[in-house]
Amino acid sequence: LYADDVVLLAETPAAAQSLLDCLALFCRLFGMEVNLAPEKTCMMVFRRPRKRLPRGLSLTYMGRDVPIVDSYKYLGIIFSATKGLVPAADALAASASRAMHAVLRRLRRLRITQLDLKCRLFDTMVESILSYGSHVWGPELFASKLRNSPLDTGAERVHLAYLKDAVGLGSGVCSKVLLRDLHRLPVMFHWVLLAVRWWNKLRGLAPVDDDRPASSVAYHAWKADVALMCDGCN
Repeated sequence: LYADDVVLLAETPAAAQSLLDCLALFCRLFGMEVNLAPEKTCMMVFRRPRKRLPRGLSLTYMGRDVPIVDSYKYLGIIFSATKGLVPAADALAASASRAMHAVLRRLRRLRITQLDLKCRLFDTMVESILSYGSHVWGPELFASKLRNSPLDTGAERVHLAYLKDAVGLGSGVCSKVLLRDLHRLPVMFHWVLLAVRWWNKLRGLAPVDDDRPASSVAYHAWKADVALMCDGCN
């Protein structure tokens, strides 16, 4: 639950239908309604790529069929049925690219030339879009790219395009030299920092003693994820 958004998670169709029935009962009791527009109320089946949906899968809410979708945006982050959180970064990079061009137009209109100010504006108005929710989806990307290819992301292409425009260089300039000369790090390094801060915050929610167990759902979910990883789950 977040404001007026609700997500129901289940491991089987029967459990999902039970949750929908509980939601319907709750809404009847408290005089609330669910927006049943297909883009608002739908279901997504997380599965491996090329794996088919279960045969005969059908869920209903108050007698109406709930449509099946391959992707869904929740709290500004795109979730994919077969690609996990990978599309989230690309979608944010597209939004950040539009913001980047708007910032550059504004800089030219106001005749702002100070490089340090240009970089600060990027961090405030563009990089914040690139890193939105990265403590959730970032680890899936930087776990595979951080060591060998941190520049091979849509986010970094936006970052480098902005820097090249800010200093008046062409597209052929060496990206690594540009970052070094401007004392900048790839955007992915900021994702790592945000993720570690989040993990440390979750670790701080651990129970102090047996008489006061941890009550945070986020802590228990994180602890379960760590246990799955330690058991060999990717």
